[in-house]
Amino acid sequence: MASLIVHTIVGFLFRLVLIYVGDFYDKDIAGDGPLYTDIDYRVVTDGANHVLQNESPYQRTTYRYTPLLAYLLTPNLFLDENWGKLIFSICDVLVGVLIAWILPMKQRKYALLWFYNPMSAVIATRGSYESVVAATVLATLYNAKQSNERTWITGILLAFAAHLKIYPVIYSLALYFHIERLPTLHLTYRRFQLVISFIVTTILLNVGFYYLYGYEYLHETYLYHIIRRDARHNFSPYFYLTYLSPQHHMLSFITFIPQVFNTLVFSYRLYDKLELCLFALTFSFVTFNKVTTSQYFLWYLIFIPLLLPNLYIKWKTLFLCLIAWLGSQGWWLYQAYRLEFQAKNTFIQIWLASIIFGFINVIILCVIIYNYRQIESVQDVTEKTKLEKKND
Repeated sequence: MASLIVHTIVGFLFRLVLIYVGDFYDKDIAGDGPLYTDIDYRVVTDGANHVLQNESPYQRTTYRYTPLLAYLLTPNLFLDENWGKLIFSICDVLVGVLIAWILPMKQRKYALLWFYNPMSAVIATRGSYESVVAATVLATLYNAKQSNERTWITGILLAFAAHLKIYPVIYSLALYFHIERLPTLHLTYRRFQLVISFIVTTILLNVGFYYLYGYEYLHETYLYHIIRRDARHNFSPYFYLTYLSPQHHMLSFITFIPQVFNTLVFSYRLYDKLELCLFALTFSFVTFNKVTTSQYFLWYLIFIPLLLPNLYIKWKTLFLCLIAWLGSQGWWLYQAYRLEFQAKNTFIQIWLASIIFGFINVIILCVIIYNYRQIESVQDVTEKTKLEKKND
């Protein structure tokens, strides 16, 4: 593999080209048609405009993010409108760098899958901040795997990740177990560091923003996403039930049951294989979520380059899994196209496609867990032995 710096630069230039092409398309080609820039990017920019006027970003309808995002994108209004896309692209490249740092030196070639990943590059350059969340999650994983780990930093990073998006909170129990390499709730000094740093950071962020923006901040940033019932078609196997009964309050509670169960089981069983554990937690969470869009796939795809070196699986089987995953998405997209653009009543077909897609995801997850064989480095073995002696 060529120098990591070279691939970092080339990967960044690749994203710069996409930003330029996307900007040219929006201004000179799109006309009244669909734009390259994500609509949410414009929502956040409008929120940033309110911030510059000493107003709440939540005055912008559908602004449902942390205020930090509006602060980050304020230069959109006085430097360049593509400032945010540039930041998101830098974070997307940083994800590739973190993947390379986490992998052993001989396996860093797998980081190329992210540096030149068209899906993540397009999402970042369209103006989605998923790359910021991904970089924070991988920074948490990177710190947690260091032999000289500063546990309090892991807690702070996890709190920031959960502040940007709620879902990283599902990693808490796995990290708690991983610190001492024991699946018990026994509180040690290092575990206390993790818990207290996470809680303090979370309190500081939320108390500060609640003071500035009140209950509206809590509702739009957190509560909305918890109680959200999206009746529009999406990849979730629950979408049709939501469509038929949008006011059914128990449905939101029922959908959390498999997610909570999977979080507890995977945290307990896989905590000692942290990359696999976080992947399984995220993959199952997205699969059984009550709302699932294609951007959510990025949440677990960041772990794929970390898993591939330890997957003892035939390329034929891996290829079949990929074809099944893409094929089921293709069928779903075809039915969604018929509904949106041809005005065909394909809700049942979309629901069946969502169920099949979810079933294939479960099979893929089982295949990956069954065929994962982590090769521990000498450093990992030494650290594990020290911890076992300490716990004895």
